[in-house]
Amino acid sequence: MNIIHFKKIKSTNLYARENLEKLNLPVIIFAETQTGGMGRMGRVFHSPEGGLYMTYVDRFEAPLISMIVPLGITEALIKRGVEAGILWPNDIILKGKKLGGILIERVEGVYLIGIGINCNATREDFPVDLRERITTLKEETGRKWNITELGIEIIENILLFIHRQEYIHSLYTERMYGIGKEYRVETGGRVIKGVIKGVTKEGHLILETPEETLTLPSATLWRVA
Repeated sequence: MNIIHFKKIKSTNLYARENLEKLNLPVIIFAETQTGGMGRMGRVFHSPEGGLYMTYVDRFEAPLISMIVPLGITEALIKRGVEAGILWPNDIILKGKKLGGILIERVEGVYLIGIGINCNATREDFPVDLRERITTLKEETGRKWNITELGIEIIENILLFIHRQEYIHSLYTERMYGIGKEYRVETGGRVIKGVIKGVTKEGHLILETPEETLTLPSATLWRVA
């Protein structure tokens, strides 16, 4: 496994995309901080010093990659005593607050798997408007984390799950946050309200509304208070 480490970079996913032809695959790109971290739908992923920010770049086939990557993260954390869960489609949740996020891209048949976890920072390191909605491993556990070690184990878990996909759906459902709770869901240009019932074996969200049960391959969720 090749490793590239940056003190500061705009975005590990962006670096991977712009330098794809030069990279020696497979490779993990680590950064201590990002000045332009990216989330889904073009959103900003705030990346203060002390977090795990990495992109794993490799060529493989994995139809269930959207379920495999968050499981790679939760299983590494649970092994260390942190009961993290998954808020579909790409958030890692701890005690009801966001601990991390995922951005998966595919370029010319190569996966760029971006992962960000709030590790050794505190909530004061983030913008004021985010502090009530996020948490960090340091604040929840009271200890400092070895970021590189955690990142490598997450990738090892992902590679293991790629070859053991028969367990993915049941384990994902077990780790899924929000089942039975009501959310506002934006999909296809409309906003609807419904109760999360789980995911299909393909990783699509199952949402029950008063009128019907929907299967959604892509959407954005907001919890209804």
